[in-house]
Amino acid sequence: MADPEGKSVESWGSYFGKLRDILASSARRFDIPVRDSIMSAMRPGVLLAICFLQAACLNGCRRREHRWQARLFPIGYGCGDPAQGAKAKYGFRNKDGKLVIPLRFDGARDFQEGLAPVKVGSKWGYITEAARFAIPLQFDDAYHFSEGLAEVMVGARWGFIGRNGRYVIPPQFDSVGEFTRGLAPAMAGGKWGYIDTTGSYAVAPRFSRVIDFFGELGQVKTGDTWIFIDRAGNEVFRPEPSDVLPYAAAPHPAKLGERWGYEDSTGTCVIAPQFDEARSFWMGLALVKADGEWGYIDKAGRYVWKERSGKTR
Repeated sequence: MADPEGKSVESWGSYFGKLRDILASSARRFDIPVRDSIMSAMRPGVLLAICFLQAACLNGCRRREHRWQARLFPIGYGCGDPAQGAKAKYGFRNKDGKLVIPLRFDGARDFQEGLAPVKVGSKWGYITEAARFAIPLQFDDAYHFSEGLAEVMVGARWGFIGRNGRYVIPPQFDSVGEFTRGLAPAMAGGKWGYIDTTGSYAVAPRFSRVIDFFGELGQVKTGDTWIFIDRAGNEVFRPEPSDVLPYAAAPHPAKLGERWGYEDSTGTCVIAPQFDEARSFWMGLALVKADGEWGYIDKAGRYVWKERSGKTR
């Protein structure tokens, strides 16, 4: 399944279960109060429409945190009659909506780590916020920087470059995703695995679909089954078949007093309020934070994995 920008990394499957969190997070950034009960009552069809809208506005939900940290955002307008072959031109606006970089590119993606991919003609390069080319036009496709590396395509192969434009991992993969805490999805021979920053497989390519690591766990599909793996590729958790749905109806995160717990679809508390932060369940697990430590719980409230210190995200 392609992601909102046309990449092959499997991401959409997780959006439904996490969508209420995404919307609530966006609302909090704009100081808009959002009732969890309203989010919970939305039908999957409505969630699908909102999800596409959210992805369009943020140019990819899996990059939303980086996007909100950016100061300039791509914007495109059509120039001339499309029937006559005219195409949209792209530039960048600031948070106030003012056009800062003129509409002169044939394609543009978000700034991330100070650089943005832009397209002129058939080639992609990277510009700074001053609209100067930091990396010349030379790639057939290009995506954002993440952890100092950016996905680029030459011919039909994908690799990674550093901020100096030099290859850190030469183009060799059928498709790739961005790096998250030192690992990135990469496909070879029709199978997905995860590579480290040297380009070597940390998790061998044996999965039909994968999702970027979220904290210390990755979601992968083997055969017809979705499972959670750790960073070494070991199976950590196998959801019940009823959990593997685009949108998990319950339980929902609910704040009771100063703590978060979980309620079922009737509003009954099923996991006692004990968390500082709580995320929606997806495939039978939910990310929670208590006493400064993040972990994953199952639907009985039991920890499946818990960090010892620091933050998983």
